[in-house]
Amino acid sequence: MKILFLLSVLIAAIASLAAQTAIQPALGNGTNTDPYQIATLENLFWIAADDSIVPSPAQAIRWSSHYIQTADIDASPTIDWFEGLGWSPIGCHNGLVNQNHKPFSGSYNGQNHSITALYMNRPKWGVGFIGYANNATITQIALQSVDVCGNVYVGALVGYLVLSTVSDCFSTGDISGNQYLGGLVGYQKTSAISSSYSSVSVYGSNYIGGLVGCQDGLTINSCFSAGTVDGNYNVGGLVGYQRDATIDKCYSKVDLQGNQHIGGLVGYQNNSTINNSYRTGLVSGNNIIGGLVGHQYLSFISFCFSASQVNASHTAGGLVGSRYDSSSTSSYWDTEISGQTTSYGGEGRSTQQMTYPYDADTYVDWDFANIWAMDSDHSINDGYPYLRQMPVSTHDNIISGSSFSQVPTLRNYPNPFNPETTICFYLPQNTGEVDLRIYNLRGQLVRTLIKSTAYPRGESSIVWNGRDDLGRVVSSGTFFYNLITPQRCTTGRMTLLK
Repeated sequence: MKILFLLSVLIAAIASLAAQTAIQPALGNGTNTDPYQIATLENLFWIAADDSIVPSPAQAIRWSSHYIQTADIDASPTIDWFEGLGWSPIGCHNGLVNQNHKPFSGSYNGQNHSITALYMNRPKWGVGFIGYANNATITQIALQSVDVCGNVYVGALVGYLVLSTVSDCFSTGDISGNQYLGGLVGYQKTSAISSSYSSVSVYGSNYIGGLVGCQDGLTINSCFSAGTVDGNYNVGGLVGYQRDATIDKCYSKVDLQGNQHIGGLVGYQNNSTINNSYRTGLVSGNNIIGGLVGHQYLSFISFCFSASQVNASHTAGGLVGSRYDSSSTSSYWDTEISGQTTSYGGEGRSTQQMTYPYDADTYVDWDFANIWAMDSDHSINDGYPYLRQMPVSTHDNIISGSSFSQVPTLRNYPNPFNPETTICFYLPQNTGEVDLRIYNLRGQLVRTLIKSTAYPRGESSIVWNGRDDLGRVVSSGTFFYNLITPQRCTTGRMTLLK
């Protein structure tokens, strides 16, 4: 008995080392004019903790208060929290209809600071950094390398978003679950999302999107998504299912696959509008597959294009897979890249006609003065037009842009490449030590291009000639390149073709 007692004490002591601790922020009182200042993981958990851990102020008060984040936060210890369940979301949506929901209704301004390696493995409704937000304001949060698993309404930032605004936020990492899954937000209801992006791997069943699982009302403006998305029904590179809503000035470079209603930007578009948006990357599925939209119902598309490869077993279209009582105007798809000669909407053009210098009958009436820019040297978007106020992603990553200029970013061009490619990176500040390394799919170091070197604020570039550190030509395939600074690690992906 004594041995068992000592063993139980030892187990409890070990568990306590990984236990979560709530510490009230040292500064602020939670008002709009004097928000709580979040500087540590312990401060962050203080917001989320239930009343048994933090009895005063009560959780309801904490979930209606205002916060600013004043430092980057390492959330990797959350992998050991609550016996493997991980982070406890701020705001609770229990899956019942209008019963016992406890939303976050305050504001959180991350001030462009990061929360890294947040872990959740909770088979429930409303899973994310914020599980349920209602009448909330969320801005400038950088969620990096998240690992989020839930059931319904699952997103890196917010699981279920109602009557709220999200702006200047981004997420990277992995999202998995059942329904209504998004790289940033699971379910967006009567809310606005702007100047945000996700670069994630999303895996689920129905209503799956690279940025938002389901957009139900209001707008998504100046956003983009990259990474991979894998689902079953209503799967989209940006949004899985769009209803009574508008998407404007957005794009997606997600590689996605699914079963039915699969679209490069939106899987299923219902009584909605998409304007001034575009799509590149792979779209693959079984039935009703479209380069931009899988299926349109009472909906409208204007000034959009798709340069996606479209693979389907049955019904497919270069721009739209199928539609009912819907239309499109001045929108195009690349017949060569897509492999599709027909579409339920849009006009087919060759790659030459769609890339600079553009044919006179392509991009008719597009606003190249204020919205679109011409990629005259094919260095930004492979010659296709791009959005003036948006950073451009090379699959998983971005270059600098007005909304995202506070974080290091990178890209490479051309991609795919042979025999060499130029890697460009943007630094938001002068940086004393920068490393740039290339790895193969096995995670083995192939080449160190930059080692512990100082670089100034702004954009720089370096050429990789497809050789390893010993000067040997590497085999064709996919490679990852890591930009490492004292503040962050950012990763890109490129393909060498021979």
